[in-house]
Amino acid sequence: MARKMMLCTAFAMGLWALILADNGGGPAVAGTSTPNVSGTWQGTWRHEIGSGNITLRLAQEGTKVIGKQSVLTAVPVFGSQQQTYTIGEDIQDGELEDSTLIFHLRTEGAPVSRINVTLTVSGDTMTGTVCGHTCGKISLKRSPF
Repeated sequence: MARKMMLCTAFAMGLWALILADNGGGPAVAGTSTPNVSGTWQGTWRHEIGSGNITLRLAQEGTKVIGKQSVLTAVPVFGSQQQTYTIGEDIQDGELEDSTLIFHLRTEGAPVSRINVTLTVSGDTMTGTVCGHTCGKISLKRSPF
C-alpha cells in the first residue's frame, strides 16, 4: 500500500511539473518582453484563391495592436467565373500573445465574414497563416521606413 501511495504521489508531482512548465497560462517570466510590432511590415501572401504583396502599418500599446493592411480585394476564379471579395483595411481585435500576433479582417462578398490572421513574430520578420474558408500563408519583414 505504501508503494502504491508513493507511485501515485510521484505521478501527481510529475503531472504538476508538466502543467507548471507550460508557461502559456502562467504569469509573465521576468526578463521576457512583448515584441514591438509597431511600424510598417511588407511581404507576400499566398492562398488557393491567389497571391500577392501585402503591407501592414501597425501601432501597438502594450499587447493591443491596431493598424491597416493593403490588400483590399481578392479576385478568385472558380472555373470560368470571377468573383470579387472586398477585404477591410482596418485590423480588428489585434492582440499580441507572447510572440504571436492575432487579428481579424472583415470581408464582403466572400464565403466568410472575416479573415483570421495569426503571425509569429521573430525579430524583424513575421510568418503565419491567413484563414477564411481555407488557409494560406503570409510572410512579412519590417520595413526600414
